[in-house]
This record gives sequence, structure tokens and C-alpha cells, in this order.
Amino acid sequence: KTGHMGVVQALGNSFGSETAPPYIRLDHDDRTGDSQNGENMFFTRPELIEVAVIFTFIYEGAPNWNATDASVTLKQIGNPDIEIHLGNTSSRERFCVIATLENDSGQLKVTRKEQYLKGHREIDQAFGFGFRWTAGRK
Repeated sequence: KTGHMGVVQALGNSFGSETAPPYIRLDHDDRTGDSQNGENMFFTRPELIEVAVIFTFIYEGAPNWNATDASVTLKQIGNPDIEIHLGNTSSRERFCVIATLENDSGQLKVTRKEQYLKGHREIDQAFGFGFRWTAGRK
């Protein structure tokens, strides 16, 4: 809502913050999938967020989503969970837009997407953000 734009992701150690913009925090990077609780993202000031795009990508390791046992659960207060099983796709793309969250009278309205793309630049083009992407390393 303030015009501030940014990316919260483990790549580049951009874990965000719950107490400062973007008011979104990623708790850690689970590169192996061995974490009992997975990775968790928290949205603490939804009234200040215009739109957020939840995505995941295979940085290295598995050749595609079908070779994983990956799943994502979006938990929403007062609404049913949204579960997406990424290993059920025939797509060879390594990047997946899970969902969008859009401000609706101060609350975040979740829309399931499950859209497979080539990478960061393609998501940027699809949503018109205008970020300048550079190669990252872990």
C-alpha cells in the first residue's frame, strides 16, 4: 500500500521482517525437505500489503517437481487450508507460482494459482512488478 516493493526468499538471504516493511517473514531455508515443519512465511500487517505472490522453485537437486514429494499448505485464519502437491505435475518447469494474496478491505484474499513458469523473470512479466533480477547463489 505504501509503494514499497521487495522479494522475500531464502536465496540471497532475504528473509524479510515481521516488524518492518515488508511485514512478511520467512522463518528459514529448508533446502533438503528434511525439516519437520518445512518453511513458514508469516504476514503480520496484511492491511499494508497490496499484493503478494507466493512462489517456490527448485534451485538445484531435483530435475523437476515430479521428482519431488513437495507440497505446500497455505493456512488462513477463518478459512480452510489450501494444499498443493507439486509432485503431481507433468510440467518440466522448475518455478511455481503457488498463489496470490490481494488486499481486500484490509484482509488478504488468497487465490490458488499453481502456475509453472521458467523462472523469476517470467513471474515478473506475468505480474508486471518491474524488478531487476540477477543470478543468485546459496
